Amino acid sequence: MEHNGSTQTSQPQTTADHQPVPEPKRVGYGLPCARCKAYYAADLSTCPYCQCAERVAPTEQEIMRPSSALKEEIAGGTPLERLLGERIVARWLNLHHIDALYANRLSNISWAESEYFQRRQERANRQYLSAIRTLAQVRRLLVPAVQVNIGAQQLNVANASSGKQRSK
Repeated sequence: MEHNGSTQTSQPQTTADHQPVPEPKRVGYGLPCARCKAYYAADLSTCPYCQCAERVAPTEQEIMRPSSALKEEIAGGTPLERLLGERIVARWLNLHHIDALYANRLSNISWAESEYFQRRQERANRQYLSAIRTLAQVRRLLVPAVQVNIGAQQLNVANASSGKQRSK
């Protein structure tokens, strides 16, 4: 290790009972660099590419902008569809909030805390996907059944969106 032109050798750190302190493991990636937008290891204090010390920090406005666009995209015609659309947006916000919490803590986190955050992420993801699945089921059920009589043959279309047809 070179410091001020002189060469120094670093001694391994030890605990009070003279046991060697293990080297910390690299944890993973944190938030991207504010300047070059590159992702780098969470335990590094500066970006290895541009030497910038700042990371992109998600703000409430940055999170709310895509959520309002998502809400408009999902919004349906019935009150039930709108309610389920709002539920999807709430689950989406929760999922991204947990991801941001985990990313902010990556540089100083224990194994047990990492497991805890990963379980929270998995649970939030399941809830988000469940909300999407529920809205899709409701929309399939809201499509009216169509009955077409052509001559002597009757054609019943139970769900026009899925293309499943029954004929009698």
